[in-house]
Amino acid sequence: MGRVARLRGHSGARRSASDRSGKAATSDAYCDEVCRTVADAGVAITELSTHLQGQLVAVHPAYDTLFDGFAAPHVRGDPAARRNGRSSN
Repeated sequence: MGRVARLRGHSGARRSASDRSGKAATSDAYCDEVCRTVADAGVAITELSTHLQGQLVAVHPAYDTLFDGFAAPHVRGDPAARRNGRSSN
């Protein structure tokens, strides 16, 4: 990500806020490593993208099954839980 941004003349890059591994929420070391990797490429993370998370909050019922694959495992198959981030069971 960083090298491509730099090669294209950018000084910053957008990073997706999605972290399927969960490491960013629980590990400062992981976040520091990501920041170092980007800095080593000569750019900085300038914003976090939350497009997908926002879409999961307001999915039309016709698309529930389609979007379930993007939701956290503990809220899949439960649209109400997906909207508030907690299992409703």
